Amino acid sequence: MIKNTKTLITKAEHKNPLFNVYPYLLKDLEIVAANQAWMIDTTAIPMQKSFCLLNIVMDVASRKILSWSISPRASNSFALRNLENALNHYPNPELINLPQNLQYISIGIINLLNKNEIKISVSPKTKCPDNVTTDRFWRSLKYEEVYLKAYQNVVEAEYSISSYIKHYNQHRQNSSIGEQIPNNVYKQTRNFQKVAI
Repeated sequence: MIKNTKTLITKAEHKNPLFNVYPYLLKDLEIVAANQAWMIDTTAIPMQKSFCLLNIVMDVASRKILSWSISPRASNSFALRNLENALNHYPNPELINLPQNLQYISIGIINLLNKNEIKISVSPKTKCPDNVTTDRFWRSLKYEEVYLKAYQNVVEAEYSISSYIKHYNQHRQNSSIGEQIPNNVYKQTRNFQKVAI
């Protein structure tokens, strides 16, 4: 069993890349149950005159979007608040995988995960195959929703994307989980025995 080696990251340590502190735990891991592993990611959403950022927390086994948040600008608190929301509404996962991105290396996020005794996994700097998990969602969202619209502002983008994510979770069949629906897979696998990490 792999355990995290840090319980608190200082500002000095924060300057160092996290891949030197936390291992990549998803490699060769068999993910069979909901809340075994979550992933966090952010993408830019184009609007008529600018763009906003969309952050998601996704359950890897079911592809269910557990929590999401839109912001007009990048900030550490943006991703932190979204993660807090997911942890307030769902059982804690065994691990959360973070991308190599500064907004996820914030002291607040690392301390929140350690406080909840959630193992921290960080994607390697080289191309990570597990990024496909969130990349497929971004592709579906953008081609089925975002690129068909021209959002005038963040409020409009938030309202429209909210409807898409609700449909995605509750009705859209997903090829990566055998043409099943994310909500259904999440419910069916909540009580499966998880593989030890």
